[in-house]
Amino acid sequence: MTSDQEPDLRPWSSYPSGTAEDWIERYQPLVREVKESSAPEAPSLSVIVVAWNSAELVVEALDAIHVAASHCAGSVEIILLDNGGLDSVRKELEQRTHQLIRMVGNVRLCRARNLGAALAHGPVLVFLDDDGLVQADHLHNVERWFAEEDTCAVHGRVIYKDHRYFTTLAEHYDLGPEAREDCLVTEGNMAIQREAYVSAGGFNETLA
Repeated sequence: MTSDQEPDLRPWSSYPSGTAEDWIERYQPLVREVKESSAPEAPSLSVIVVAWNSAELVVEALDAIHVAASHCAGSVEIILLDNGGLDSVRKELEQRTHQLIRMVGNVRLCRARNLGAALAHGPVLVFLDDDGLVQADHLHNVERWFAEEDTCAVHGRVIYKDHRYFTTLAEHYDLGPEAREDCLVTEGNMAIQREAYVSAGGFNETLA
């Protein structure tokens, strides 16, 4: 398969099942290359970012994650899944990630997220988008929430930086400053116990 061909995604059209190792085996045909570098031995959080055609944004997003990681009590693992269009910043990505997984093409967001979850070493998964800039205390706050025994998952706020139009239409992006019960959605500011995520079957693979 050449880099400009889209993969055949028909076999991946439901939810992964079984253990994390089963998930890795399931998605292996969609992986072109894996690069690993100096990962923390026992991270408290695994941050998962899926990127596609976002070379101008993803490096800045990763830099913000590194700043946030420096405010954590525990160590943070950073996993980037490259769905294509990032060749111009590949070296920068290698310098900013512990696992860089290059997919065979654009395998879509949720398949890549499920693979990232399976490859993660931390007990808590933090899903962030490739065009999002987290605040410096973001990951520290995730640690704080999951220090409480009854926390299974949290969905954080997304506030527009430049493009009010998009975040205004997505009413679930910003539900205000107070904690409240809510359902998880697929946009990129959520954290969940890895064990619960795998047990629940992850994201539906057909979601874009």
